[in-house]
Amino acid sequence: SNSKSLLPSQILSKIFRVVEPRVFEDIALQSVQSCTKCLRDGMAYIQKRRGVMDADLFLVKHLLILREQLSPFDIDLRSIERQLDFSDAGKAVSRFLANRNRRLFSMSTENALVTLLREGVSVNEASVDSKRDLEEALRTACNEFIEHTCKTLAGDMMAIVDRIQSEDDEAKKKDNALQGTKVKDSASACNEKIEELCAQVTSQMALY
Repeated sequence: SNSKSLLPSQILSKIFRVVEPRVFEDIALQSVQSCTKCLRDGMAYIQKRRGVMDADLFLVKHLLILREQLSPFDIDLRSIERQLDFSDAGKAVSRFLANRNRRLFSMSTENALVTLLREGVSVNEASVDSKRDLEEALRTACNEFIEHTCKTLAGDMMAIVDRIQSEDDEAKKKDNALQGTKVKDSASACNEKIEELCAQVTSQMALY
């Protein structure tokens, strides 16, 4: 509903001048990531019950709303995420156990426990830019909507074009679907139903 779609901006508006800028940006970043994930989950739910067109329109609309809600805030939604990587821990433990001369209590860099931690545990860093991710999610959602709409309106003709582009000349000659009369019939059928399908798509778009 509209009240639920306004929730992120309402929360951010209430705390914008209450907390430190860095804290606010962290909260906003987490909010954008959570909202985007919820919208994708909502899209998957709608797709199962209403179809791909409604799912696409839902996602595009609410990503646009989310982007609009962020525009009043001059904030930086970038951060560095750090995660511990234990992928080499097994090898490091094996080397630790195999070292009979390990120095557990040495105060130098040769300390076996320090070596075990240094070789077995590493830190992976990843840059996160929620504004960029939001724009990318919106661009992807729009492209998918366009692709799905084109397939709905002219799927048969698009399939013929794909076959023409992918097959060599010899294969085209043997492909019954690419014979002149077949292509003409497909084009005629597409032309006959495209007006009705356009009306259906327009009607669905009006709901969002």
